[in-house]
Amino acid sequence: MAEPANDMPTDELNLFLIVYELAVPGNGEQSSPAALLQTLEGYPATTQLTDSAWVVRTPRSATGVFDTLDRHLTPDDRLFVGGLTGEAVWRNLEHGYDWLAEAFDPGGPIAGTAA
Repeated sequence: MAEPANDMPTDELNLFLIVYELAVPGNGEQSSPAALLQTLEGYPATTQLTDSAWVVRTPRSATGVFDTLDRHLTPDDRLFVGGLTGEAVWRNLEHGYDWLAEAFDPGGPIAGTAA
């Protein structure tokens, strides 16, 4: 995965796992989950794995993705952005996994399971 200088996009597409957890508002600050979801859905390729776990493909760096998503969160929210390489297998992803099968080699859904 390329880490562009000054977080400028490259021609290479990077694959990231994004996991977030929104804090219970207690100090008056609230996250903007709608804006966060809209941003996640705006990446060139994106799949929601669970309620708060996503895989995205983008020319941005991990820092660039983090900074973009962090704008929609409060200081008490949690956010993880990690690069994905190598192998992956999965079962029962609800939708949007087809591009993931091409991103991992070998990889893809476990044979005989519904997607």
